[in-house]
Amino acid sequence: MLPLRKIAVTGSVASGKTLVCRYLQELGAFVLSADAVVHELLLKDVALCQRIVQKFGSDILQEGIIDRTLLAKKAFQNPEAVHWLEKEIHPKVFERIEAAYQLAASGFSSFIVEVPLLFEAGWESFFDLVVTVVANEDLCKARFVAAGHAAEDYAKRTKRQLPSKSKEERAHYTLHNNGTPEELKHQVKNLYHKIITEELS
Repeated sequence: MLPLRKIAVTGSVASGKTLVCRYLQELGAFVLSADAVVHELLLKDVALCQRIVQKFGSDILQEGIIDRTLLAKKAFQNPEAVHWLEKEIHPKVFERIEAAYQLAASGFSSFIVEVPLLFEAGWESFFDLVVTVVANEDLCKARFVAAGHAAEDYAKRTKRQLPSKSKEERAHYTLHNNGTPEELKHQVKNLYHKIITEELS
């Protein structure tokens, strides 16, 4: 029996990472989102939330809960603030990923984590394989705006990430998401079959 694969799905802003992970889950993989872990931490980790409010001010709160949109707007104004926030959050997220892998060690064909800042955080060595999702920049920006974000925030978010080409060069596999969801789903299905049937190198 092949060992449970640890696979990271990464890519640029609005490239289609979440959709890829949804398709992988449908194919039987255990799927975890690093962003979802962050969301949970900001709801349940009281000590972390207190430190963040001390740093950024109580105006990031909505009904006593940290509003991620307000927090992001404040943080992205200052690279030092983003760095501070990542130092606080990233170790906790990685702990959750490791714990989730232990839980998923039986009953699944692979362990998938959506990690937008995989290379930036230096986490790629934890994974057996890295899949990068790429799409044309204009298309990514249009998707970002269609999802309800401000167009000017797209540049702020992409600025702190490696270029899409660099992510592609450092990945084991690349999925191109410039077409329809059905076309992407077909790519994912073919890649998943390859991943779960080949031997680890």
